[in-house]
Amino acid sequence: LAWIRVRDTSDSLGRQGGSGFQDDNGGNNGPAYSIMVADMQGCSAHARPGRRCGRAVREVFRDWLVGYPGNGFGVKPMVFLGKELVLFGTEVSGHVHAVAATTAGDVASGTNETFDNFTPEACTNQDWMVAAGLLYVAHNCDLVDSTGIASVNLETVARTTVELGEPHRVSGMSEAGFGMVAVDCGLVYLATGPDTPASVVFANRCLGTKQVIANQLPSGPVESTYLPFNPSQFVLPELVQFGSLDGQYTIHAQLFRPANSSANTSMPAVIFTHGGSERQMYAAFHYCSDYAGLYALNQYFASQGYLVLSINYRSGVGYGRSFKNCELGGCGWHGAAEYQDVKAGRLWLSNVTDSQRVGIHGLSYGGLNCLQALARDSNLFKAGACNAPVFNWVSGLKYASSKSFFQLSPQTNGGFRNLPVGPSPDLMSPDWQRMVNANIQLAWDSSPAGHLRNFSSPVLVLHGDSDANVDFQESLGLVRALRRKGDVHVETVVLPDERHGFQLFENQLLAAEKTFEFLARLV
Repeated sequence: LAWIRVRDTSDSLGRQGGSGFQDDNGGNNGPAYSIMVADMQGCSAHARPGRRCGRAVREVFRDWLVGYPGNGFGVKPMVFLGKELVLFGTEVSGHVHAVAATTAGDVASGTNETFDNFTPEACTNQDWMVAAGLLYVAHNCDLVDSTGIASVNLETVARTTVELGEPHRVSGMSEAGFGMVAVDCGLVYLATGPDTPASVVFANRCLGTKQVIANQLPSGPVESTYLPFNPSQFVLPELVQFGSLDGQYTIHAQLFRPANSSANTSMPAVIFTHGGSERQMYAAFHYCSDYAGLYALNQYFASQGYLVLSINYRSGVGYGRSFKNCELGGCGWHGAAEYQDVKAGRLWLSNVTDSQRVGIHGLSYGGLNCLQALARDSNLFKAGACNAPVFNWVSGLKYASSKSFFQLSPQTNGGFRNLPVGPSPDLMSPDWQRMVNANIQLAWDSSPAGHLRNFSSPVLVLHGDSDANVDFQESLGLVRALRRKGDVHVETVVLPDERHGFQLFENQLLAAEKTFEFLARLV
């Protein structure tokens, strides 16, 4: 039997939500997670209740850095390789990799042994599975802005390319995980292209052939979230890079340049940022339905003469552990460094167009970035369409999660959040209150709400009132604050009973139409 032992995050006083991990003494010097095993020989389903079976539990691997890599999309499973090895995921190298540890080892006695030569490259393993002695890996080792597929012989560690990672192709990934399925003589997997949503491909290892066995392409122009116009109007997005404003990271993006516009230096432009924030956009259709629709919307903007820059900002996946965890610069309520990457993209656009007509749109975390742009830099952004945005990190986290960063007392709202997550009696002191107040100030300064005085550009706010990811009150508070301010043009689209990202097709299409119409009118 093998399982993952996950430690709670903790600060130096043992309070939940710090940057360390709880140890057995109540401090924050513990490992992030451990791989545990137990020999179940002699156990059976017919054992008497309460009867102990199996041998002593052993810790065969320990990661001191970050939790088990389950971020973003893709499945990073733990799999036995016979009885001697257990395969799992870790970011010790700085990237998500599949590694193996001996099941007979023990960290405490120093006999644990780890094998990390299955996927040793300095790149991210997004998904993997094991079948018939082969490890299939969806990765970005060929190209960091794409995903390809490789098979690794678990006995010889010989690596074979199944699908090469290319600029305008994403392979082996799906929204729900398991974008690859092993079959006799090969692999069935999903793949997308610049003008094709997810197709099902069969790579026949025995015959050395590949065949598309199903796709979502329509026979002609359709009105849909995926293809809102004739796909012949799609452009090939360019992969571009620019430096972050603090000089810490290289930021990757996709540039949608309108057809026949190479000589036009005064095109209006739109910036798009994904949600998550642990996501990655590509120069091709995304495998997730929400982002596939947003990719198609970006293509539509390009078809109407707009330059579009889709930015993979800091805290997204695909570019290593440091980038994802914002190890250089605080993200989210810790400093909003990710928005500075969005601003860097806006400034970089001056290399492509001298137009000051630049708008922004995004969903969820992308909606947050949209609000950050308008609240901090209305002089750089003419207007924004912000879908399901976080307006205030203090309210967004205090009432919509189990975090205790801003709690003076245990949380009492519904579900599992009824469990106390505030300080225990030995920690409830003036120091705790000072910490809470400092966190509230940092979160406020990191929020669009903290920069409302600079907010002057028109904004469209879209939100479903049954959103369980970003509470609808965030948009209510935003609109109330802007109306009190009195000098900002505000439009709203409220969809009753709708959830995050919108579930009904008609509402997805409505959001896309309203976003385009608003930005086309005001940018």
